[in-house]
Amino acid sequence: MRADQIKRLEELQDKLVDIYLDEADPESWPENRGDRVWHKKDANLTITHVIRIKTLLDMRTANAPSVDEDLETEKMTADAMAQADAIIENARGKRFGPRAK
Repeated sequence: MRADQIKRLEELQDKLVDIYLDEADPESWPENRGDRVWHKKDANLTITHVIRIKTLLDMRTANAPSVDEDLETEKMTADAMAQADAIIENARGKRFGPRAK
């Protein structure tokens, strides 16, 4: 995910929590039983969205490589490139003779 998407998700999560707090307040529910049920369901769905956003954000940070992993990957890549260059030079030397410098 891009940084702007993460920021938007965090802002949306904050807005939804505010909405949930209003929807989950029993004082705001109507007296009619059927309407109360729908208000409870609305609150439940709102907090479900908050939880899903949090899960999505947590998955993103859990999968992000650490700085040490990045450095180790760069070192491994550099080592592999050096080995590949050596193999190529060795193969060229065998096929075409010594390379003029």
